Amino acid sequence: MANIKVKISLHKFGEKYHRPHRTRFIQWAETTVNYVYQQGLPEARAIAGRLLLAVNVRLVTEEEMRHINAQYRRKAMLTTVLSFPCEDSAGLGLPDFGDIVMCGKAIVAEATEYHLDINAHWGHLFIHSMLHLLGFKHGTKMERIENAIMLACNLPALHD
Repeated sequence: MANIKVKISLHKFGEKYHRPHRTRFIQWAETTVNYVYQQGLPEARAIAGRLLLAVNVRLVTEEEMRHINAQYRRKAMLTTVLSFPCEDSAGLGLPDFGDIVMCGKAIVAEATEYHLDINAHWGHLFIHSMLHLLGFKHGTKMERIENAIMLACNLPALHD
């Protein structure tokens, strides 16, 4: 069975704050795509036949996140993370898989507010975003898969 590799391009903007190292993002991404592929889930068709995926991760300020959320989701509010799949790249033979925009300050604030481990919260939100890039929609199926991947990454499961 093929082992899909993920190249992460990390683009840092804005304030300095706690964030995981790029190698953690790679581990979380590779665990996510390989889990979905090995389970033979329908969403795996997004990665069928691909051995390398490229994901851009852009870390932004609160102001930029509000702007992006308003522009693409028509919600002028702060959010922690947004996912933008690159749906046509597989047919063109390109590794481009999608973009993930994360607001570090909002992630740290949310983790603090809910008494969550900051690293685990980064991992959860990133894995959640990768599942969206694969085509998953919110619901119990996504939560179940998210839990399994979190545990495989040595992160605590969040859903019952």
